[in-house]
Amino acid sequence: MISFIRFFPGILIIFSFYIHVVANAEVRIGDFCPGLINQFTTKDSIPAEDILFNSHDILEITIATDLKTLIRDIGNNPEYHQGVISYALPGFDTVSVNARLRTRGEYRKTRINCDFPPLRIKFDKENTRNTLFQGHSDLKMVTHCRKKMDIYENYLLEEYLLYRIYNNITDFGYKVRLLKVTYRDIKGEVDPFTRFGFFIEGTKKMSERNSAVEIETKGIRKEITGYDISNLFFLFQYMIGNTDWSIPGLHNVKILALGKSTYVPIPYDFDFSGVIGTSYALPDTRLPIESVRQRCWRGPGKTQEELAPVFEIFNEKKEEIYTMYRNFSHLDERQINNILKYYDKFYVIINDPRKIKREFGQTCSIVKK
Repeated sequence: MISFIRFFPGILIIFSFYIHVVANAEVRIGDFCPGLINQFTTKDSIPAEDILFNSHDILEITIATDLKTLIRDIGNNPEYHQGVISYALPGFDTVSVNARLRTRGEYRKTRINCDFPPLRIKFDKENTRNTLFQGHSDLKMVTHCRKKMDIYENYLLEEYLLYRIYNNITDFGYKVRLLKVTYRDIKGEVDPFTRFGFFIEGTKKMSERNSAVEIETKGIRKEITGYDISNLFFLFQYMIGNTDWSIPGLHNVKILALGKSTYVPIPYDFDFSGVIGTSYALPDTRLPIESVRQRCWRGPGKTQEELAPVFEIFNEKKEEIYTMYRNFSHLDERQINNILKYYDKFYVIINDPRKIKREFGQTCSIVKK
């Protein structure tokens, strides 16, 4: 539930909202009440039916399918392939659910980059009743990319944690569930193997959870997205050192509409972020940075006063974020310390007025060459 009392008395906020709506047919959240940023931050309630994403415990599953045919189907229009996904919760029998699987993605779908591409999984509604997948007809799955290189599993685990950070900050993001996946080839041509992975909530499900609808039209300028949630989005991307996105181009961004005039950017795909520092990540050559490890503010130029509400949120969430990393047993201590040092620099910047002016006063723009 949104708490307005922190910012305005209840009667005043209702009256102000009414006057503004009457005077302006189109309203953007944040224009009339900066306090409405509370609407975009996390809430305590979790839908009871969302069993799959209701837990951060690692979920062990088995995927049985024609593996060779599936992972080699990486053309522009890959087909769905039949498979079975099985899991067993403690104290319960194994549950098996029929599913359809296909490869997805861009960079990671190319065989020269990944020998095991990411997957999209579809379920029929009648097959998921009374299972963990109830209510989820469409899921993305991030995979280990390269079977024989452990560093790629580390990349996956670090990317999973970035989704978790954004979930900690706002409900307007994709939920994720960490997996330990055993792959079984139904033709017996590939020996079974087990790797980390994670599920990403479907866009339709995420939209419904936030009482919004997806906008698939390109060309929406980043300046007209909802004021407060956009600042959260921009600052998060800056925090993790990610420049691999575009709101107008819908590149690694989904846009949700709240009502007729508020557009909410939803980030995804963080493998090119500086905090992960994958071996293959390079910045756009048109940006004034030489490494993805360098941060680059790609939001509109902002003053300290304009960003103060989101700075406050990130400062309030700092200890929770750091604790999440320290308690994550699947990365070693050295990796975690390196990640937190990268975030330390971010927190120094957002708490120093001179650095704020330097870093956020203007857009780190793409320069045409």
